[in-house]
Amino acid sequence: MPYQDFRQFLDVLRQRGELVDVSRFIALSDVGKALKQAYQKGRPAVCFKNNGTEFPLVCGVYSDRRKALLAFQADEKSILKNVLDGLANPIAPIVVNGEAPCHEVVITGDDIDINRFPIPTYSPKDGGPYITAGIVVSKDPETGIPDVGHYRFLILGKNTFSFSAQPFHRFGKNLTKCQKMGITPKAALIIGVDPVIAYTCQVQVHDQTNDWEVAGGLRGAPVELTKCKTCDIEVPTTAEVVIEFEVDMAKTVMEGPLGEYTGYYTPASLKPVARITAITHREKPIFQGL
Repeated sequence: MPYQDFRQFLDVLRQRGELVDVSRFIALSDVGKALKQAYQKGRPAVCFKNNGTEFPLVCGVYSDRRKALLAFQADEKSILKNVLDGLANPIAPIVVNGEAPCHEVVITGDDIDINRFPIPTYSPKDGGPYITAGIVVSKDPETGIPDVGHYRFLILGKNTFSFSAQPFHRFGKNLTKCQKMGITPKAALIIGVDPVIAYTCQVQVHDQTNDWEVAGGLRGAPVELTKCKTCDIEVPTTAEVVIEFEVDMAKTVMEGPLGEYTGYYTPASLKPVARITAITHREKPIFQGL
C-alpha cells in the first residue's frame, strides 16, 4: 500500500533510523549548517522541534538513495521495474467532496502570516528566508490540465513572496498563457505530502500530461484531491500545509541569491510577486525544508 500521508513516511524513516528528532533549540539561520553536518555524518533526515515557531521543521527526507527506496517501498532489485511499470500505467486522481485534513485550519484575509512557519535562511548570502520543499500545483488556463512542479519561494512579507519559475517550465508556460489571456494566475503551494508526489515533480513529460495521473501510477493508487478555498486548484487531501496564491505579473522584485546543492549561489534576478490568498493546514502541521 502507498503512503497515505507525509506523517506515515516520517514514521517509517524513524523506524529505520533514517530520521533524527532534535529537541534543543536551533535558530532558523543555523538550519543549513546543521543539515550539512548531518549529511556528512550519515545523511539522516532531521526534525527540528524547537526552532522558534510553533511548528516542527523536517528536512533531508530526500537526501539519499536509501530514503528514495523507502519512499517507493522498493529495493535495488525492484525499483527500476516499479518505476517503469508506474510510468506505463497512470492512474487518475479522485476528487473528494467535503472537508479534508488539509482544511482542518483555514486562514484568510488579515490573519494570513506566512512567517508563523519555520522558514530558514539556509546560507549567509541568501536573499532571505526560502521555502525550498514546496510543490506548486497550477493549471494550463487553456486546457485545465494540472501541472505539479518543484519551485523555490522567497518570503517578502506576511502575505507575499516571490519565486523562480523558468519560462520553459510548465508553471512558467502557464503564467505566460495567463498573461496573454489577461487572466490573473492562481496556484497552490503544497508542503508535506506522500514522498512519491515529490518525486513525480522530477518526471519529464509532455505539456498535455496530467501529473496527478503520473503520481497515481507511481504510487499504484489514485491520489486523493480536494478543491482549494480561494482558487480553482485541487490539492492532496492530506497535505500538511497548502498556501494558495495569485501572481502579479506586472510587479517584479529581485529574487535571490540562493545557495544551491552544487555549493554555489544562483544570482539574483527579477521575478514576479505573488500574494497569498489563503493558508490551510492540518492540526499541528509539520513543515518541511530541503
